[in-house]
Amino acid sequence: MGDSLVIGGLIEIMADSPHQPSGLPGIAGTQFILDVTGDLGAPQPVVDILASLVMDGERPFGQRASNRTPVLPIAIIAPDRDTAVAARELLLSLVDQDTWPLTWTRDGGDPVVFDCFRAQPSVPIYDPTVETQGVAQ
Repeated sequence: MGDSLVIGGLIEIMADSPHQPSGLPGIAGTQFILDVTGDLGAPQPVVDILASLVMDGERPFGQRASNRTPVLPIAIIAPDRDTAVAARELLLSLVDQDTWPLTWTRDGGDPVVFDCFRAQPSVPIYDPTVETQGVAQ
C-alpha cells in the first residue's frame, strides 16, 4: 500500500508510485505529488510559565505543546494547462478554509487526523511556460 497524506478529504498528495490520478470532476487525470522537502512540522513546546501564571493561573507543566506548522510543497501534473490551474485553485481553496482535516496514514498503520486551520498565505509558482505542459506548483 504505502503512506498516504490526504488534504481536506479530497486530495491525496502522497501515495504509492505511480500516483493515482484524481477522479474529481473538473480535474480528472490530475496527480498531486508531495515534494521530498515536505515537512509535517513538530509541536512547539510552550515555556511561557510566568506569563500564563500571571494571566490565568493555568499550570503550564506536562506534555503541553503549541501547534505544528506543516510545509507541503506540492507538484501538480495534469493533462493540460486549464486542468493544472483548476487543480491548483482547488488545492488553495481547500487549505483556505477556517478548518480542514489533514489525514496521514502510515503504511499498515492507523490514520492520524490533524485538525488544520486556515493556511498561511501560499506561494504558488506562476510560470506559463511550465503550465502549458500541464504542470503547476
